[in-house]
Amino acid sequence: QPMLREVSTRALLLLLFGADTPGKELLTRCRRLNETANQLLTNPSAEAVKDLDEVEAFITYQLALYQKTPHALPNSVLRYFAGRSDLNAQTVRKNLLYIFVIGVSNLTGLLRWVVTKLGDDSKLQARVRNMGDTDAKAFCQAIVFETLRLHQSEYLYRTVRKAFTFDGFRFPRGWLVRVSVRESHRDANHFEDPAKFDPNRFHRQRPRRDVFAPFGLDHHVCVGAHLSTAVAALLVKSLASHGNFDIFDDGKPAPRDRHWEHWQPNAGQKLVWRDRA
Repeated sequence: QPMLREVSTRALLLLLFGADTPGKELLTRCRRLNETANQLLTNPSAEAVKDLDEVEAFITYQLALYQKTPHALPNSVLRYFAGRSDLNAQTVRKNLLYIFVIGVSNLTGLLRWVVTKLGDDSKLQARVRNMGDTDAKAFCQAIVFETLRLHQSEYLYRTVRKAFTFDGFRFPRGWLVRVSVRESHRDANHFEDPAKFDPNRFHRQRPRRDVFAPFGLDHHVCVGAHLSTAVAALLVKSLASHGNFDIFDDGKPAPRDRHWEHWQPNAGQKLVWRDRA
């Protein structure tokens, strides 16, 4: 998990802020924030507050660089906002900081599941390794989507803004509705043999959004959906290309600390890596 959290941290620092060579102090602060992400909104420590301030100061510095010399740093989300004079700079900084902290946690969880599914099947690794670049790119995406179908997309919450009736049930205004995404992703009417991990069902095709919604519904889809799947697919390709590995698990998936967090592979999981000859 620490290794995958580091991958997520460095990937999002680059993609969000254009930090291709982050310094040691910045990485240390980011690691601490990611380890205590659950407490940041409710009971942040003095150290966490300081870390947040320093990371925000880094974002401010990067934003100023982009505004002064737009092409001096790698392309990133921050570079886009640097050219938007109609937006409040503080709002941009704080929103991107929030996306970064939550994003690292969620992306790390996705990478853990992807590594678990890939490590469970040596033939899957070999298939990726023996594909040409174009086919491998599409198939790695398929592995990520199939992972998301079975893991890390459990449910959504929505507040009822206007009372309605559905299938004979009355939903009053103000009620909180839980949309069971996990169950829809295992619906045999839309996914043949739904309990089976089979990336082929996503290779070069995608189900309708009302059937497959790992990142949310309608215009509320997660803004980091494309970034997350791209990073995960690149990890699949890199791992399969450079070696072989097995996953040994000593138990069932484990729930996280809060009801809205995703379940994760068992903490006792072990990975055995073998470099390619």
